[in-house]
Amino acid sequence: MNDYNSGAEPCWIPLTELIETRLFDIIRTEDITGRFIRLYGAGDYWHAFEESAYQLSQLFGTHDVTVLRHKVYPFPVLMASISDDELQAYGKNHIFRKKVSGYRELVGMGISMKRYKEWHKKEVMKFSSLP
Repeated sequence: MNDYNSGAEPCWIPLTELIETRLFDIIRTEDITGRFIRLYGAGDYWHAFEESAYQLSQLFGTHDVTVLRHKVYPFPVLMASISDDELQAYGKNHIFRKKVSGYRELVGMGISMKRYKEWHKKEVMKFSSLP
């Protein structure tokens, strides 16, 4: 389990708190070059947003992508999530660029903005087409 939540509260509370208090700042720190994958701990999961979410989904093949809307940001925000167990297993063979309580940073692969934008549009469209 990551250090962000002791597991004493429902799993959705830490994520809701993260989104409500830090989402705008997280979006501002995203790097369009894809040099880093930034992960934020909430409960038993790690969450990446926007460009980091794209890289995380490519790296782990995760289909756990969520489209978020937030009152301070007018555009859809994509979030990809992986379990703490998955990240810990990855960390056995890879070095984290930064590792502090509730935050991990991996060295990214670099991204093609064209592919990122296509992925972003496709994920938003999947969400928009739900009943």
